[in-house]
Amino acid sequence: MYRTYYIALLFLAGQLLSLAPAYASSKQAQSLASGTIAVEQKAQKKISAWQQEKHSVIAQINNKQVEFDWLTHQKNKYSRYIKTLEGNIAEMKRQQQELEMIANAVTPLLENTVARLEFFIDEDQPFLSKERQERMSNIKKALADPHLAQAEQLRRVLETLEVETEYGSGIEIDSEDVVLEGQPLRAETVRAGRLGYYCVSPDKQQVGIWSPVKKEFVMVADSNKQAVLSLRTIARRKQIVEVTPLPLAIEVTSVPTPSSSVESVASRSTSPEKE
Repeated sequence: MYRTYYIALLFLAGQLLSLAPAYASSKQAQSLASGTIAVEQKAQKKISAWQQEKHSVIAQINNKQVEFDWLTHQKNKYSRYIKTLEGNIAEMKRQQQELEMIANAVTPLLENTVARLEFFIDEDQPFLSKERQERMSNIKKALADPHLAQAEQLRRVLETLEVETEYGSGIEIDSEDVVLEGQPLRAETVRAGRLGYYCVSPDKQQVGIWSPVKKEFVMVADSNKQAVLSLRTIARRKQIVEVTPLPLAIEVTSVPTPSSSVESVASRSTSPEKE
């Protein structure tokens, strides 16, 4: 368009120059030519301005297209995020419902566990009685505390169960006031886990074993005294640990529970037969 317009102006100027002798003087021809050139220059300026405006508009369109593409990408990305979050929210609601159901069942379970454990301790060998009773009292206070989280209540109950379980292993020796065959006695007590609970008089002449039925210590047979004394020496770490045939009190024939009575037979002391 620009080239066509330029050629037309030149042609018009040539025609005017060729007719100049007939219609005007040379000065008039020059004036006409100058006017034509001025018009062409103005047109050129307008064309340049239009070209600049065109490039500017095209650049703006390109920028807007890039911005539109970016916004479209962001929209799609956040749409995926929203769907993921909605799924996570639904899963969290489901888990919350499950936790509420578990929470409703945890408290009765803990209370029942503590009740059974307390009954077990009452029926167990009376070692560390003060310490164990104090621990149970603290556990019951914890379960009755409405400000204590269920997770903390559960932790304390499990901790107590762990301690009671550990009592089933190891050897411990202590000095206590006991009752041996109905007679009070200050003696050393030796506990071999929960396998047996024994007492030894200061002169080592009287050796007893705990009777779950009589709730006191009863004398062991003379043939079994040395085994208990050996266990006492091992507990004091004055003798190398070795297999020791200990006398056992076999009395309980059924597992007692808080709601059932304890069936038992007569107390007797036995020791493993030698092969």
